[in-house]
Formats: sequence, structure tokens, C-alpha cells
Amino acid sequence: MASLPLYLVGFDSNALAFDAFDCDESHVVPAITEPHYIEHMLRLCAACGIEVLIPGLDADLAILAIHAGRFRALGTTPLVGGPEFVRLCRDKLAWSRELNPVCPAIVPAWTAAEAAALHKTGQLALPLLAKPAHGSGSASITVVSNPDDLTSLVNTDIVQPFILPPPQDPAAAAIRDAIARGELLQAGEVSLQLVFAKNGRLLGRMATRNRLKQGIPVEVIPTDDEPLWTALRPAIDHLLARGLWGPVNFQGRVTESGPRFFEMNGRFTGITALRAMIGFNEVQAVLEDLFDVPTARRRSLKANRRRVGMRQVVDRVVDVSAVPQDLPRPPGPRAQRKRLAVVVTGASGWLGRHLVRALLGDVAVPQVTALVRDVARAQKLWTPSERLQIALASDPGALVDAVAEADLVYDIAFARSGAVGELADSLAFTRRLISAAIRAYLPGFVFVSSEAVYGFSHPTPWGECLPPAPETPYATAKLAGEELTALLKEASPSSWVTCVRLGRLYGAADGLRWTEVPHSFAAQSVSGQPIVIRGRDQVLDLLHIRDAIAALVRLAAVERKPLFPVYNVGGGAPASLLEIAQCAVEAARRLGRNATEVRVEQVDGAPSRSGLDIGRFRDDCGWVPSVGLRQGMDELASLALRECPAQVGTSSAPSRS
Repeated sequence: MASLPLYLVGFDSNALAFDAFDCDESHVVPAITEPHYIEHMLRLCAACGIEVLIPGLDADLAILAIHAGRFRALGTTPLVGGPEFVRLCRDKLAWSRELNPVCPAIVPAWTAAEAAALHKTGQLALPLLAKPAHGSGSASITVVSNPDDLTSLVNTDIVQPFILPPPQDPAAAAIRDAIARGELLQAGEVSLQLVFAKNGRLLGRMATRNRLKQGIPVEVIPTDDEPLWTALRPAIDHLLARGLWGPVNFQGRVTESGPRFFEMNGRFTGITALRAMIGFNEVQAVLEDLFDVPTARRRSLKANRRRVGMRQVVDRVVDVSAVPQDLPRPPGPRAQRKRLAVVVTGASGWLGRHLVRALLGDVAVPQVTALVRDVARAQKLWTPSERLQIALASDPGALVDAVAEADLVYDIAFARSGAVGELADSLAFTRRLISAAIRAYLPGFVFVSSEAVYGFSHPTPWGECLPPAPETPYATAKLAGEELTALLKEASPSSWVTCVRLGRLYGAADGLRWTEVPHSFAAQSVSGQPIVIRGRDQVLDLLHIRDAIAALVRLAAVERKPLFPVYNVGGGAPASLLEIAQCAVEAARRLGRNATEVRVEQVDGAPSRSGLDIGRFRDDCGWVPSVGLRQGMDELASLALRECPAQVGTSSAPSRS
């Protein structure tokens, strides 16, 4: 349903329901048998603004059909047919008795007493099939191969003829052998899924041949639906008059006498997802009809006959913080949930090394793994600690192991130059990292991006809702990294994933580059060199490195809640090049240095201006920048005075990679 702007909310009585972690949010609800179930659901639908309520179980159909009017009054449409249609779905005996006379493809059914009497008079041959009249999911189905078995059935059981496949069916011999042993072998079936619009129009149909394992489809092969549709057409016309709309599924077998159907479900089924993968996205078709999406924008509801579906057990792990709080948790204090194992890529870079130090100083982080290009060089950056592991980022095994053990990954590694080859390498690393994160169901991931993705075409301040317009290879590569990050959220919706677009980093911290503005301004001001700026009206959004670190660490401490896919983190007070240069001169004067000349050279063209709107991150994470330009330049000037770099490079206006 990727083409629809949907917000998915899951309801289940089990907090660990598998698909709950594919939803944008989920809630634990009472069991459907609880007397307050409907009232609880009504309150939740109203609180969550649910527009369409899709039942997943047979037991949901009857109760939702009864209370459909109450839900609609709230603006919620339950995806169920009318009460008469739902009654036939839930009562197999009534279904058979009403439909078999008008559609011989529907198998007949009898009570156990009726079947015994018919068999006694020779009108009904064994074997037969017995099942609960109101059952579902192939539960409690038995083979009746002995007349005495009919007397042991309970009053709620019904009896149907055993529909044998033709001799040429691959499973025919095995089914007959199982019957001879008095056993039920559910090896195969045909399934016809139909989808109807709210006005009764057929939206689409798809037939499959399914191989079963213990009654569960494990192989799904598209087949010609025309014979099945033709055989069922009289039943469909009858059901439309009984309130059929939305999905309906028929299960049966193709016999030597034609199709015979022994089951009907008025809902989406366990292989709905497989049908969607094959091209028959029935859920989207129903929702497009409900939301009155223009016909030209609707997807084609047609199966790709060149594809087959297979089902197997799927594994999943989720972070304990994604589980509702009322679920019993692993042993240990509740505070353990806040203790995070963290991975930092690009850890030996300027931002990365200081983030690692901050994390090592946080008692809530028991383990930090630094992924670097050169382990020997990186070992000199931090004080040895049992909590710190240093691994080679280019080692595929080390990367996979680090992600598998992590609760949170900060992806900072990225080429700073605009060299296309280096940027390509950076993106290849991000792809490998995201792939490892998807396989491990990584709980948390932060991609560190740049303000450069906005380009310069938008007036400032730039909000996250502005469409990116990168103007350089570096900015384009950063945006590509953000798109790769979005794949992790799509693959694991319960994961905590975001991208942080940083302003221009600066600050008196080891590893800085004195050739970059505003560092070069500070060095020139204390050494008495003139500061030459080209383009006085250019505006920079300077973000002190301590504030950047505080913002990134703050993300790890925020209470778990849905995050926006992108956040801006800037200094909060953009300044022109002339203002920054003058601030550098004033900082040098406060240190007793002689005044430095600031020369301004005009340049052609409109000045570039950057400036981030940081309101979203401030409101969501409770962070504000704390280091102003004056304090930052004072610290830089003091450091420059101590280090006295032999060369500080040009002092002209900065370029953005």
C-alpha cells in the first residue's frame, strides 16, 4: 500500500503480535470474548482517528457487523459485509443449505444425525468430513471413515462429503492412503479471492492452487480463475443480495466433475500478502474504493502469472522498548531499558571522535563500538576502556557483528571531499550498514546528514518540509544516504530511525581544521594577519561541536516515541561572514592582540545564505544550542594563540562541498 499515504494502527490482545511491529503504532486490546471489547474498540478508534477498521479473524466479523453503525457514527468504516452475509460466513451449515440449491459448486452439508440417517439408507457414501459449524483455520476437522464415527460427533459439528482430487492430481494417492488410515491429509486446495466495491461492483478476482502443510498454504501458484468464477457466479449473485462487499474467499478442489467449494471467508486471508506480491493488491483496491481515489490513479488489480508464492516461518526480534509496558519483561531493573549499546561509524573523524568520548562519559551507555578506517591510529584518540571496542569498518564481519550487538547506530562516516569516487565509497558503506541493520532488526539508527541537501534556492530559515535541492555531489550523496536510511524504517517500522541535518560545524576541539571558516578567522586574528572575505553578505549557520554532540546524545535519551524522518540541528542564529570576522577580531582583542584588518571583496551574483529552522528538534527532543558565536570565537582564539599554526590558509568565503 506504499502509494497511499496511510498511517497504520494495529490492535491485538497479544502485545507480541508479530505484525504489530509493522505498524506505525499498536495497542493491546481485550480479547474479543470480553464483554467490554466493543466499547474499548470504539474508544480507541475515536482516539486514534481510525477511518477504516479491517478485521483479521473470523470471530471479528459478526461482532463488527452488529456494531457497524456505531463505528460509522465515529467516522470509522468497518470492512465487513452486511449481517446476513456475515451470518452465512460464520454458519457453515446455513451457508451450505442456502447456497447449494442455487449453486451446485457449493458442497452440501448435514448435521451428524442427518448424515447418519442418509448413510443408513444408502444415500450418502463414506468417507465424509466433519468440522465445527462455526470453526475457522482448519481446526478440529476429522475424517469420518466409519459409520460409528457419526454417532460420536457433537451437536455443533456439520458433515460434508469428502471432496477427492482427480487421480492425476499429484497429492491424490497420498490423500487416499491417509483416508484408509482414518487420517486427514490437507495437502492442497484451490482458492478464489474476490474483491467487491462498496456499490457491489467486482474490483478483481484471483485464483491460486495452494499446496498445504497441516492445513496452511506454503506454496501459492496463480491459476486460471475463469472456471472457478463461472462455477461460483450464481452463489456470488445471491451473496451480493445478502450484503456482500469487500473481500470474500472460497476454498475448494477441482474434481473430475468440476470445481467444488467447501469453505467461504468474508475477509482477507493468510495469503493476502502473497497475492499482493504477485500483483493482486486487494487491500489497496478496497481502500482506494473507500477513499474514492480517482480511477486514473488506481493500481491495476491483476495477478502476474509468471510468479509463484512461497511461505515459511519468518524470524523477527524487536527492542524491549517497543513492547507495551504492561507486558512482563526480562529480569532486571526497569532502568536497564535505558542502557544502550552504541555503534559510531566514522568514529575517528572530528565529530565522531568527540561523540565517542561523550558516550563513554555516559553511564547509560555500557558499550561503545567505534568503526574506523585505521584501528592503530584510532587507538590513540581515546583513553583505553573496557566499554570501548574499536573495529575496522571495512571488515564485513566486524560490521555485521557490531550492528547485531547494538541498540543504536550513529552513522557519521562520510567523505568530506567532493571527490566522486570517495562519495561513491561512502554510499556503498552506508548501503552495507543499512543492509546489516535490516537483517538484525536494529532498534535505533541515526544518519548524520547535512544542511547542504537544501541547496541555496530556498529562502531561510529552512524547515524540514522543504523539498531538498542539492547543488553539489557531496549534498546529493548525503541525500542519497537519507533515502537509504528510509529503507530501514520501511523494513522495520518498529525501529527508531531518523536523519539529522547538521549546520556548519565549528569549535575549539582537537581535530579541527584551521584552514576552514571560522577557524581560519580566529587564527588570522590572533596572528595579526588580515582577514579577507569575499562576499560579505554570505550567511552561515554555525553549529558548535559541543552543541552537535549534545543533540546527538539527546536522541539516545529521548523517551521512545515516533520520530520524524528528518530533523534540523543548527546554531539557531545564522551570521554573515562579516559578522563572524568581526567577532574573531574582537576575540583577539580580548586576548590583548593587536587589531586585525578585515578586508571585504565584492563578488558577483547573489550571496549564498544558509539557516536551519530547529523548532522541530527543539520541541521533540528538548534541545537548544548553548554555545553562542562570541563564546565559540573566544575559545577558538584562545586555542589558536596556544597552537600558533604555521599556516592557516585562505580567509576567503567558504565553499560548501
